[in-house]
Amino acid sequence: MKKYLVFLLVLIIYAPMLNAQGLVFGVEIQPELKSTYYFGYKAGSFVPYAGLEVLKIGGSYSSHYEDWNEDGSGDHYLAYENDWDINGSATLFIPRIGLKFYLSQSNISSYFKLGVLKCLPSVSGEYSYRYVDYDSLGNVFYESDTTMALLDEEKEVIASILGVFGINIGFGCEYHLSSNFSIGGEAGFRYWKTGGDYVRDEEDLTPFYDRDIWEQELSTSLGISYAIFTLNYYWGSGKD
Repeated sequence: MKKYLVFLLVLIIYAPMLNAQGLVFGVEIQPELKSTYYFGYKAGSFVPYAGLEVLKIGGSYSSHYEDWNEDGSGDHYLAYENDWDINGSATLFIPRIGLKFYLSQSNISSYFKLGVLKCLPSVSGEYSYRYVDYDSLGNVFYESDTTMALLDEEKEVIASILGVFGINIGFGCEYHLSSNFSIGGEAGFRYWKTGGDYVRDEEDLTPFYDRDIWEQELSTSLGISYAIFTLNYYWGSGKD
């Protein structure tokens, strides 16, 4: 939140030098979630706007498996074990555009808003696999340890799942503390949809023909209501 207020202060100071008549900057604050910002241009009752959010996420998965056998004397021993680890991260670039339409413009202004967003992920990661065989005395007689970066097709699948498309419809009101500055509230509905598919087609011609096809598909959607608090600064008057 602090960085948005600092950015707003800098814009307020320098915007008159840029002759930015009609420019709008706003911060949208939602409890327990990341605050967002937007730039717009006020033309009568219409304010087309745009914003860009950048998020960094990461995750990991680990598994461990053991197989125990019994020797000739009835004692149990660890026959083999394997470990599987996956680590990954993604940078999410989320551009959004929309339009606000003011129904009234006075000290208390009301508006409708329609907006869309698209998440553009950049994915990276690696996985490692370790396999160890033991004899009945506990000695290692075979060990394999492999680390590999995620394949391009695997990154594409993850990116398609993270590549959310969203639309929101809202209604809000602003109270103008001055001709340039307003505070407000907005309520509305968001709909997000994402999905991805993965197909692996492998052929083996020796010594006999063999073809394996593996297909996976995922699709999910989310609809959620929201309420936000807004801070808005207008270069020029926000009341007309």
